[in-house]
Amino acid sequence: MKKKALLVLVLVAVLSGGIFAQEKKNFVGVTAGLVEYGAHYERALTPQFSVGVEAYWNNFLFFWNTWGMEAFGRFYPFSNGFHVGVGLGYGVYTGNQDFEYNNKLGTWLATIEGVLIEPEMGWKIDFGQPGGLFLEPAFSLPFVLGSRTFALDLGKSGRDFGVGVNGRVHLGLGWGF
Repeated sequence: MKKKALLVLVLVAVLSGGIFAQEKKNFVGVTAGLVEYGAHYERALTPQFSVGVEAYWNNFLFFWNTWGMEAFGRFYPFSNGFHVGVGLGYGVYTGNQDFEYNNKLGTWLATIEGVLIEPEMGWKIDFGQPGGLFLEPAFSLPFVLGSRTFALDLGKSGRDFGVGVNGRVHLGLGWGF
């Protein structure tokens, strides 16, 4: 599954770069947040639409963590840099969850890995002329849907389907060219 997700990310980056390379902008950046590290590449297809790839690790409020690899699309409805978008890829969520298992309600540490769907909104703020150095504050909600494993009492473990949600408040810094 990890190899397939990585292949999709590379394919999107190569195709978008090869088809539109003659006249469009590229953005390369790193992200940092409350406790977050990552890198991304974005290709502007038109002034309103872009596609890209991103990989990150996020530990929101020190309770839940998510890492993900995704391809994303963004829509810039205004000329001020505000954007909305959605990413699709592979992710792993780890955190405490309240749920019932074998007729027992409890809180367990769970790890969910599978499909990552991540709606996002943010702003791309250029310093000086368009292109060059930019700052990109954003907020997103990564949803990870897939196989959930968790530790039960007395060293036993369980497995079922689960959904993990984490918040990402992040700040990107990069270069447009």
